[in-house]
Amino acid sequence: MAPKKSTTILGAKMLVSLLQTTVIYAVVFTVVPFCERLGAEKFGVVPTFISEIASEFSVGISGIWDAIEFLATLLLLWFFFFSLGLFVTAIPGKGKVASLLGFAGYIAAIFVVSFLLGIVDALFDWIKAPELVGNIAEWIYMLGIDLALFFGTAKLMDKKVSL
Repeated sequence: MAPKKSTTILGAKMLVSLLQTTVIYAVVFTVVPFCERLGAEKFGVVPTFISEIASEFSVGISGIWDAIEFLATLLLLWFFFFSLGLFVTAIPGKGKVASLLGFAGYIAAIFVVSFLLGIVDALFDWIKAPELVGNIAEWIYMLGIDLALFFGTAKLMDKKVSL
């Protein structure tokens, strides 16, 4: 095995995870509504959970900008949760106490980042088009957090793991 940079390894992990997540969601949102219709025809009872989610999504998206905004926000949040999880697992420590501290740190980091995101959002409320400018400010903030977590994890991997 050729030695690889830790950023390459992390990027590959993230890409594979993103592809897996996309395939799973594609299957769920295409196969399950079909099964719901099939169940309605066969048994007369329909659990419409997935269909309701899909209809809410389509009603909430009124234009191409809304779709781009939704997907960009979803991607940045996915990247944040994944990067934070990798960062917590890269922190050195052994045993149950280290695991509990890592989990507590994960939850605390989510609350801190959410709190600061609210502050960033509030800073841009005074601008006339708060949705557009506020979302871009939130995206820049989240992208900064995501990149800091990504490169912080890579640095921890360089120190902790022999690549």
